[in-house]
Amino acid sequence: MSHPTVRKPRIAQIASENQEFIKSFPDNLYDRSTGVYYAPVPSKELFHGIEQAHADGLLGQGIKIAILDTGLMLSHPWIQRSVIESTDFTGEGLEDRNGHGTAVAFVTLVTAPASEILNVKCFKQSGRANEFDVKRGLKWCMDRGIAVINISGGVYDTSCRGDCNLCQLAIQVGQSGPMILVAAGNDPSEPLCPGKAGFKSDHVWVVGAYDATKGKIAEYSAKGEIYGDVGNWHRIPIS
Repeated sequence: MSHPTVRKPRIAQIASENQEFIKSFPDNLYDRSTGVYYAPVPSKELFHGIEQAHADGLLGQGIKIAILDTGLMLSHPWIQRSVIESTDFTGEGLEDRNGHGTAVAFVTLVTAPASEILNVKCFKQSGRANEFDVKRGLKWCMDRGIAVINISGGVYDTSCRGDCNLCQLAIQVGQSGPMILVAAGNDPSEPLCPGKAGFKSDHVWVVGAYDATKGKIAEYSAKGEIYGDVGNWHRIPIS
C-alpha cells in the first residue's frame, strides 16, 4: 500500500541588515538603571521627504500595518500606543526576543507615526520560522482591513519562479486588499520567497536595501522593485 509523500516544511529566515541593533537589543531601547526608554530615529538625510509628508499632514492616520516578524517590544511607549492587536504562531509568546520585529516597527512608526500596528509573530528568537507559520500569519491578516503587510524574511528556494505555495498565497492575500512588502533577501543572486511573487504580481512588492553612505544598492541585497535606505540611525531618549 502506497502512502502519500508528506513534504517537509521549508525553513524561513529573517533578512536582517542591522545586526548591531539586534546584538544590543533590548538594552539599546531601555535603560533598566534609569527607567528611560529610547527610540532609534534616522539621520537628517534619511528623514528628508518624510518630514515634508508629515508637514502636509500625512501621518498614516487610519492605516493598519501588519508586521510579520519576531514579535514586538510591547512595553515600549511608542509601540504600546500603536499596537491594536497581537498574535503568536511560534509558541514563544508575543514579545520580541530577537529585536528585528521591533526594529521594523520603529521604521514603520517613524514613517507613519499615526498608523495602527498589528503584531503577527511568525519568526522565533533565532530569526527562523517554519514556513507553515509564515503562511498562517498571512492567512490571519486577511479580512482585517489591513492596508500593508510587511514580511522582512522568507525562504530561499532556487527552484521557485514565484509559483511556490508561499508565493501564491502572498498573491492571493494581496488580491484581497493589502499591499504586501517583502524583503528581497541578503543573497544578491537569489531573492526570497514570497518576494519572488512581486515579479509576477502587482500586489506584492520586493524591497531591496540601498546604502546611502555609498550611493548604491547594498552589496548583500538581492534584486528588488523598490529599495529602502539603510542609512545612519541614532537613538533619542523618550522618557
